[in-house]
Amino acid sequence: MTFQWGNRWFKGALYALLGIALVLTASCSSDRSMIDLKRFVLNMHKSTQPSVEPLPEFASIPAYTYAASSLPNPFSPENVFPKPEPDLLEPDPTRPREHLEGFALDALQLAAIMILEGKL
Repeated sequence: MTFQWGNRWFKGALYALLGIALVLTASCSSDRSMIDLKRFVLNMHKSTQPSVEPLPEFASIPAYTYAASSLPNPFSPENVFPKPEPDLLEPDPTRPREHLEGFALDALQLAAIMILEGKL
């Protein structure tokens, strides 16, 4: 029992000493050191002048007029992509439509099956 109390007392004393050391460290440092640092930085900025090199001169490029307007445009879609060939398996969109094609598939229902002479 005594050992636990002593251990608790030691931890409390250690935390108290750390707190006191922290307070003393914070109180010893003053704003004067920051003022000295700011003064030093200002003096350094006054004594040094930044030197920036001028931008390099670029040579002027003469203008060029494209005179191939009579030639075909190499970037037109007809020259980039070939025209698709008609697909033989695709239904003909120009054929006349049947009557039942005017209805939606989900609207149609099977109502009955007709059998005539044993044939479906």
